[in-house]
Amino acid sequence: MSEESSEQEGSSNEAVMRQQWMTERQQAMVEARKRVHGSGAGGVSQAEQLAARMAKLQKAYRAFNGTFGLMSAASFGATLLITCLVMNGQLILGNAFKVRYVPPLTFPEILILAVVDILVAIILMFIVDLSLFWLIAAGLLI
Repeated sequence: MSEESSEQEGSSNEAVMRQQWMTERQQAMVEARKRVHGSGAGGVSQAEQLAARMAKLQKAYRAFNGTFGLMSAASFGATLLITCLVMNGQLILGNAFKVRYVPPLTFPEILILAVVDILVAIILMFIVDLSLFWLIAAGLLI
């Protein structure tokens, strides 16, 4: 009988220890879930995670809008300058080929138009190259 009672004590002690281990394990898992999901101290709540994500998206949206606005302004300016260059080229070539729809220009006027067109083209290339350089340097392009 003493053997049976000691056997029962051993199995009951083992059951108690197993139960204690399970409750400790469950508590540890609950704490880990709280840390991950943010409902405990030291964790990041879901609202804070959403706020951080929204901030990142707003930053990306601002960068996209800034780049798009800069590119649209640059394309508008380039369009105006190219139109000016084509118009002046038509004036020069129209005078060279004696087209009757083109008003006649004297040689100094043609020379002035050619020099202005070359200067505008050089400035345009410099501005476009510089703006592309800064867009690449800022990480907004490529």
